[in-house]
Amino acid sequence: MANNYHPATMSPTNLRLSEMHQVFLEAVCADLDENSDGTFYVYWSEGFSDNAPDDYDLKEAVSQKRITSDEAGFLANSTFYEMLRHILIQNPEHSHIRIEGAYYCTKMRPDEFGGQAMVVTRTHYAWMGTTDLHVGEDGKIKADIKIEEFK
Repeated sequence: MANNYHPATMSPTNLRLSEMHQVFLEAVCADLDENSDGTFYVYWSEGFSDNAPDDYDLKEAVSQKRITSDEAGFLANSTFYEMLRHILIQNPEHSHIRIEGAYYCTKMRPDEFGGQAMVVTRTHYAWMGTTDLHVGEDGKIKADIKIEEFK
């Protein structure tokens, strides 16, 4: 049997994270390593997820008094990219957040390897995967980068 993996890293590696941000990142399976200055290095060792936190994670965080019910509501109604933007706004010394991830498998077979990249600024977010790089019908190399503006 083959195993698939999807580790990822976030930079910069010295982000200040509120308790609400920590709850959000933990709910999307992120690992948080606290630096000596109280900032955090964020990465995904087990598998990257950009899904919104589920109600169970948020209710548990409220019951533990890690976040308020208003903050839980904010998290439940925010996209992954909106939360990264929120983290970035709380870290004005940084111009962007970047996440780079890999896809790999323990069995050597086609389409089981690749990666992704995403960038979030205060106004836009963009992402692409290695499958978004291809050769068009005209024989020229194309890159389908998705760029969206925050509303």
